[in-house]
Amino acid sequence: MDPILSTAISFAISYVANCLPVPTKDLDGRLEACYHRALDRWNVPQDTKESAKDDMTKHLVGLKEIITHTSRGRHPKECELLRLWAKEILGDSDCNQFILAHQNEIMQIEMRKGFLKVEDVIEAINRQKEELDKISQKIQQLLNRGVQYATTYWEKWATGAKDLKLGYDIVLSGRKEASEEILTACHTPKFVSIESSSLSDAFAFSVATIMKESPEDVSRTLIIENAETYREFLNEKTSLLIITNVQENPNYAVSKGHSVILCGTPADKSSYAGKITLPTVNRDGFRSALEVCGFDSNTISNLIIETKRESALLRRTLGINHEKEAWLKPE
Repeated sequence: MDPILSTAISFAISYVANCLPVPTKDLDGRLEACYHRALDRWNVPQDTKESAKDDMTKHLVGLKEIITHTSRGRHPKECELLRLWAKEILGDSDCNQFILAHQNEIMQIEMRKGFLKVEDVIEAINRQKEELDKISQKIQQLLNRGVQYATTYWEKWATGAKDLKLGYDIVLSGRKEASEEILTACHTPKFVSIESSSLSDAFAFSVATIMKESPEDVSRTLIIENAETYREFLNEKTSLLIITNVQENPNYAVSKGHSVILCGTPADKSSYAGKITLPTVNRDGFRSALEVCGFDSNTISNLIIETKRESALLRRTLGINHEKEAWLKPE
């Protein structure tokens, strides 16, 4: 690892733990500016960033608890923030000079018993990356067994001929309350049951919510449509967001630290407590989403009437999906 970055991370740790000589007021301001730039690059939900920005002091108190009480476990996201902050500090000339002037003292502080060390920060970040790499390798091995990444699913679902690409709002408009339930599952292991008029709409809605509102969680979001494959991923150490139609005990997956978003249709006749039935997409939002695609007003009006604002019908009308949904097939 770059020794300069290592020293900068040590500096950030020491600063948060109040173990450095008191910086000048000007330097304090520069450190805060570096902190805010790091927050902008931090891969967490926007509301988490805003909360940290609104009350930097309070957030640093929480960060100090992590740094000075390592027995409470590793925190990859906080370690990532420390690394980003250290990089911003290195880019500030005055902060850089302060680090050089106090380099020996900074490195001595790192040796204090019980403090988070630079090695801990890097290890936590690398471990998270390694676990995601392993999951990626497993997905490549199981591509023909009903699993794919959220990004791959969306590309296949939304891409039509002649550069047509449906936007997220084609399935999100007017469904904010349901989206919020999915977003809570991004932050803590949880089971969410989503029902829509078509299975593809339920899947697409769930994927679009995460891709638009919580992009930092996309890399750990999997679409799984095979029961055996579903079981394969339950023992992964990384907390996964599993979007599926596999109706196996979701509470077991949650107990393993994963979130399960179970997608279904009325034909499944499921009776899960708290099941969310998606409303029809908002008319104005549906229209706006089609405008973004480049359709003229007359075409949009016709599409609204023909498809009844159902994404499955829309995709068939636009020639994106050539397979009939189960509910469209004759018995």
